[in-house]
Amino acid sequence: MVKIVSEWLNQHLSEPLGVAEMVAALERAGIEVEEVIQPPEFDSRIVTATVVEVKPHPNADRLQVATVKSGSKKYQVVCGAPNLYVGQRVVFAQLGAVLPDGTEITQAKIRGHDSYGMLCSELELGLGGSHEGLLDLGTEVAADLPLREVFNAEQSVVDIKTAANRWDLQSYVGLAREVAAHTPATDLIEQIVQAPPAGQRVTNLFTNQAKEEVSCYGLLKLKLPQKVAASPPWMQRRLRLAGVRPINVVVDVTNYVMLETGQPLHAFDAAQVKGPLTLRFATNGEVLTTLDGVKRALASEDIVVASGKHPVALAGIMGGETAEIGDNTQEILVEAATFSDVLVRKSAKRHGLRTEASARFERGLPVQAVRPALRYAVHLLQEYAGAELTAYQNELNIWPWVQHIGVRSPRLQQLLGVKLEREEVSDYLRHLQIDAEPFDIALEARKHLAKPYKLGASFKTDGVKAFDCSYLVDYIYSLIGIKIGHTAHAQYTSGTAVELADLRPGDLVFRGGPWVQLDEVEREGVSHVALYIGEGKIIDARNNVRNQADEWEELPVEEQQVVELSLEQMSQDSQFLGARRYVGDLEQYVQVTAPWWRPDLRDEADIAEEVIKLYGLDNLEATLPAWRPKEKGLVDHYWSRLNELRQLLRGRGLFEVTTYPFISEVDLANYKITGQNHLKLKNPRSQEQAYLRQSLLPTLLKAVVDNTTYKDNFGVFEIARTYTPRSDEMLPLEHTMLALAWQQDEARLRVKSDIDQIMRLLQITPQFVTSHDNPSLHPARQVTLEVDGVAIGCYGELHSKIMQNQKLRNAVAVVELDVVRLLELWQSARFEPLPRYQSSYRDIAVMVPDKVTWQQLAVSLSQVEDVVVTYQDEFQRESGRVITVHLELQAHAKTLNEQDIQQRLQQIATVVKQDLDAELEL
Repeated sequence: MVKIVSEWLNQHLSEPLGVAEMVAALERAGIEVEEVIQPPEFDSRIVTATVVEVKPHPNADRLQVATVKSGSKKYQVVCGAPNLYVGQRVVFAQLGAVLPDGTEITQAKIRGHDSYGMLCSELELGLGGSHEGLLDLGTEVAADLPLREVFNAEQSVVDIKTAANRWDLQSYVGLAREVAAHTPATDLIEQIVQAPPAGQRVTNLFTNQAKEEVSCYGLLKLKLPQKVAASPPWMQRRLRLAGVRPINVVVDVTNYVMLETGQPLHAFDAAQVKGPLTLRFATNGEVLTTLDGVKRALASEDIVVASGKHPVALAGIMGGETAEIGDNTQEILVEAATFSDVLVRKSAKRHGLRTEASARFERGLPVQAVRPALRYAVHLLQEYAGAELTAYQNELNIWPWVQHIGVRSPRLQQLLGVKLEREEVSDYLRHLQIDAEPFDIALEARKHLAKPYKLGASFKTDGVKAFDCSYLVDYIYSLIGIKIGHTAHAQYTSGTAVELADLRPGDLVFRGGPWVQLDEVEREGVSHVALYIGEGKIIDARNNVRNQADEWEELPVEEQQVVELSLEQMSQDSQFLGARRYVGDLEQYVQVTAPWWRPDLRDEADIAEEVIKLYGLDNLEATLPAWRPKEKGLVDHYWSRLNELRQLLRGRGLFEVTTYPFISEVDLANYKITGQNHLKLKNPRSQEQAYLRQSLLPTLLKAVVDNTTYKDNFGVFEIARTYTPRSDEMLPLEHTMLALAWQQDEARLRVKSDIDQIMRLLQITPQFVTSHDNPSLHPARQVTLEVDGVAIGCYGELHSKIMQNQKLRNAVAVVELDVVRLLELWQSARFEPLPRYQSSYRDIAVMVPDKVTWQQLAVSLSQVEDVVVTYQDEFQRESGRVITVHLELQAHAKTLNEQDIQQRLQQIATVVKQDLDAELEL
């Protein structure tokens, strides 16, 4: 959460905005506005006044009798505030005034003295939570004004949420930049004054033993010629409205700079620090008492700032009590740093201590933020505390990376659904102070003409001041985010060969040459590269030429530079090797350089997001997707059929549930599953989520158990993924499964009915094969569902021991099916005209051997043409098992007579005898 004081933000805008305009701009920028807090409508009798006299109360140690002047009159007020002093500009509630909480001010007698009004704190005025003292308005606020003229809409507070990767939105400068970009009527005014370093640069203020985790550290030493006082009232007011408690001028300046720039600072009392500060990892068990008075046991993963052997700050989170700034502090050390975002986040979580500083470090601060913040702090301390900078030390341990991005206009159109010209894209981005322009490789190359040649030049050492041949073309292509290799040999091998007749601007041409520091064999004879810019011209960073004897000769130093030559000087050389192409559409690119404060901008998608916000989401037209199936029959039915399954099951009274894909060792034991073949997580969130499930049944059954107290009879289903580990180190196999469960009497019949409906929807007929493979199911009441001999799932009743352990009162039956396999087998429904003639019906009994199942009998009977069979019942006889069947004998050509029916029954008897050795009982 960030609190924006509208008055403060408007200070950074060329044209002040109203709160509504500011909120609209923030929302257009994609920043979530939580709340707008506006000052109350103050009673006209609540005014500003001046304290002209303060006397101790004769009858109370903690009370004072003040005389305040408002207009031409003076009033006596009894007050208990500790910060009351003569000359103070205060808020005075006159008799009859009503405070924002509804309290009416009346004349009172307090310990024998009359009080004609009330002097108010922030809390009493509804302007904040502070009740520690009076609201000190400062002398810049005129006296005798109604308070409603002092605290108006300009002091409104806008509460916002910012993205976790946008550190810049934790600062007023960053927020003003976004508001200005999304409000055409105003521009950004940074107003960050940076005092030049006037002290001595030294090397003995600190040592860094954690360079990888502290990539940048700056420390200033300042002398305070006077006692540490309060910060100016305007600064205190802004800090309070932003949710920060004012303390003293030094601490307030560090907090103010943090809110203004986004870079946290911390100040130490230099007298309490012995020797140079040390940046290091803590030792396990080391103790630090932080500024909130809490003793904290540190861990070896915490970074600390130490004085001698003792820590004085938990880096990036909070300082320690021992070096706290006090009223008598005479010399201070002010730090600004770039601490590891990961380590700060982990330390803050470990200690349960999330501060304004840690909230910013967790977002990943760039090293470039340190210097301007320190210089701004020096300026404010010099102006308001009379501080003198005596020494400073800074250390940079990483290269400040510059991110170049190539943005293709067709790709933007594909991402955004709107066509924008390259110039439009550039204009939008420049509103956010992002350097962008249409890429012209010839123009870019000519910018470097006459720059000196330097063998082995690189961006870190030379920037754009000197080049060799490979660095020149590598740098130019890097401007659109394309890596072609750092050496001529690497560039030659990474490109696509192209004929000279087909050359386009941006293609590279290669040749051999003299070999001084490089190995010819290792580089495969590739010594030199130049950039073709069109019209038969190349840009070449060269240091040698062929002389009249056709030998390589080094140029004079003043002639070793980037030059423009004709293509023939390269292509007609005896060591010419050919040309290579890397990009075929350079004319579509916009070259974008992400500013240092936007490390979140990495690729085209990030730029597209910024462009569309500036274009305006409301301006997008509704259009159909450009994708169309290439051929008939290629329409993807996956999601539509999945939704049909869902609708079917919901219509049959089942509740759809969503469960976590994780299970625990307890779950594995409860549902009789071995954990050896389950994928175990290296860093589970808890022991209840230690494994990835291989079946939906454990998590689905947990949902059943959790809901048994609410209802006895119900069904649930879930369509989700399961995970099967592989023997190698590849990612696990993922299977989309459907599982459903019913808890009720005769649950297995209800589940069987659901299975039948699913199969009827899919137009497939599975076989139910006796199985004992699933330990979660009753060994005598489970089957495997197969189609053409391939298993598609399992069905059965929950094991009785599991039911006892989970205290389930009613039977539970389940089925789990392979969704992908089901969708592959799905047959579109086929419709036939209804018979024109009436069907005939017969009930028959079939004596079958004990091993024959009803399904086998149904398959056998269905072989007889125009016969529909329905299961009725079965019973046991001494001679075997009898299954009773209801037959529908359909008639398509005529109405069946008795002779036709008998012939059909005789045909049925013959079929079941041949297939199953069964006897038909008519």
